[in-house]
Amino acid sequence: MPHPTRDGLLDKIRALEARLEQANLTIKDLELKAQELSTILAEVPLFMMIIDHRRQVQNVSHAILKFTHQRKENVLGLKGGEALRCVHHLDSSKGCGFGPACSACPVRSTVQDTIDTGRFHSKVPARLSFIGDTLDERSLLVSTAPLNTPDKQVLVFVEDVTEQDRAERALKNSEQRLANAQKIAHMGSWDWNIVSNELAWSDEIYRIFGVTPQAFDATYEAFLSFVHPGDRELLAQAVRTTLTEKKPYNINHRIIRPDGAERIVHEQGEVILDEAGNAVQMTGTVLDITDREQARARIKQLRGLLPICASCKKIRNDKGYWTILESYLSTHSDVEFSHGICPDCMKALYSDLKE
Repeated sequence: MPHPTRDGLLDKIRALEARLEQANLTIKDLELKAQELSTILAEVPLFMMIIDHRRQVQNVSHAILKFTHQRKENVLGLKGGEALRCVHHLDSSKGCGFGPACSACPVRSTVQDTIDTGRFHSKVPARLSFIGDTLDERSLLVSTAPLNTPDKQVLVFVEDVTEQDRAERALKNSEQRLANAQKIAHMGSWDWNIVSNELAWSDEIYRIFGVTPQAFDATYEAFLSFVHPGDRELLAQAVRTTLTEKKPYNINHRIIRPDGAERIVHEQGEVILDEAGNAVQMTGTVLDITDREQARARIKQLRGLLPICASCKKIRNDKGYWTILESYLSTHSDVEFSHGICPDCMKALYSDLKE
């Protein structure tokens, strides 16, 4: 074998030095990336885990350690559910992933899919219970991203949205209670954006007006089309006065439903101003007072002077005909009669029965 020349040896030394330098740079890059990752995991407020293909934890964020009250060295190597202290990791002696509830766990299935397919997942909703000072059910959004590593590592983000979820459910329950109260009271609420001319009705107003949201063009002009022609100018003037004088209005008016039925409503409205004092919105309520007004009308019919015969006690009705008292009252009220005999009549007519 020929001995290498001096130049050949120098070339080999230079090539070796270059490879060593490149390796050193690669090591430094890896160290920097590891340092950056550690910084991120220490400072990010989200639950973050790096999990390998066996679903074992390789790294975790400080937020997880704070939530579970554990040290990092005690978490590494555990399954994800064990690290988070999911209540179901105790369901089986084999640990996380083997309990009866684990097959339906959205967190487990999302992570496993990313391991198997390399697919990304974003904000998958999940509700899990965790072991802490008490059994705590939390609402989560789970996101996963595959990492380009030989052991198919997956980066898992778990966002705790429990308080937001509770607030949304409380709001939904409050809205449902309000809708039920409006339905019972036959009173609905509305908002009119004056700038965009968009009108928003509560469900009860749709019921009062006998129309569905799909059949209603939600504008002020569309609303006016339901108002009885005889009351339309009255209402329009009340709205104009409110807009100019910035004072609430409070009126009764009639509406005509699409089926031709007439209803009477009590409507209130007030204006909302912007910082410059311009009217930008109106809000108010609509109360169905049809039954009340009809009852009041019947009561009103029984007021005043009624001609009554001094002999037979018949009453002259609205058309000038004489009719018996029972017939008149039955027509003009909801009174029902139960016939009997008073003591004086009993004495006069049936005195022999008393003896």
